[in-house]
Amino acid sequence: MHKKIIDISLRYRFFVILAILAITLLGIYQYTQIPVDAFPDISPVMVPVFAEAHGMAPEEVERLITFPIESAMNGLPGIKQIKSTSAFGMAIIYVYFEDDVDIYFARQIVSERLSEAQAQLPEMHEPPVLGPTSTGLGQIFIYYLTMDPDIDTNGKEASTYLREINDWVVKYQLQTVSGVTDILSIGGHVLQYQIRINPHALNKYKISLEEVVESVRENNKNAGGQFMLLGSEEYLVRGIGLLQGLTTTTTVLGLLPLLLSHGIGSEVQRPLASVVVFGLTSATLLTLFVIPAFYQWFAIKIND
Repeated sequence: MHKKIIDISLRYRFFVILAILAITLLGIYQYTQIPVDAFPDISPVMVPVFAEAHGMAPEEVERLITFPIESAMNGLPGIKQIKSTSAFGMAIIYVYFEDDVDIYFARQIVSERLSEAQAQLPEMHEPPVLGPTSTGLGQIFIYYLTMDPDIDTNGKEASTYLREINDWVVKYQLQTVSGVTDILSIGGHVLQYQIRINPHALNKYKISLEEVVESVRENNKNAGGQFMLLGSEEYLVRGIGLLQGLTTTTTVLGLLPLLLSHGIGSEVQRPLASVVVFGLTSATLLTLFVIPAFYQWFAIKIND
């Protein structure tokens, strides 16, 4: 047998040398494609799903949130197993796939099934979301911001100013870097306007908390009014109603108890508030509809 192999190799020397060269080149190519890492990432292909249920006990979280999401994930192509953790106000579902499944394909099909499962979930403050595309062996980069003492912060505290710079400038710039999965902001103070409700005043003026929230929400948005033609130019029409400062906010909130009051003294308070409220309403209607219509009619008359 060995003699026959040697005879064939000597007789077809050219093909033997060609085969050796081909195997050598294939080995060199495969060697260059092998990922080299000091700590190879052996994490499985896994897609986490996070669902927040504020105030729910672990039993309700398991029964109302975790179980419907797990049931919806069954039957996905390439799925290997499903694990979950139900805690107070939080549910985490881990969907594991086979090693040859692409992570982005896995996230896509999990996202599609998650959208279908939301119809079976109770009303939640925030819908369930997918976790970041990262593993336990991913790298974490920690940075912090500093500022010179003479920087103009427009009256804001240094911690509030730096947090605003990080959330609206630095964070978006870092997200353009390839390979960055997620950016978490820690520390500082987030600029916010707090509305402190007095329950005794609500009871006195017979106003519910839902009415206050709805009034603030309805009075804090902009409206579009299309455009109007003046000659050969187009002018955009906008109704500016988005709250820009603390003064506007306190003015709007200060009128709510007066306008909605039904208790003692409401006969005097309600007319005073109605004058201001209906004055603002009429001004908005004039800005959004009456004045643009007049300008439109006037422009047509000029063109004619």
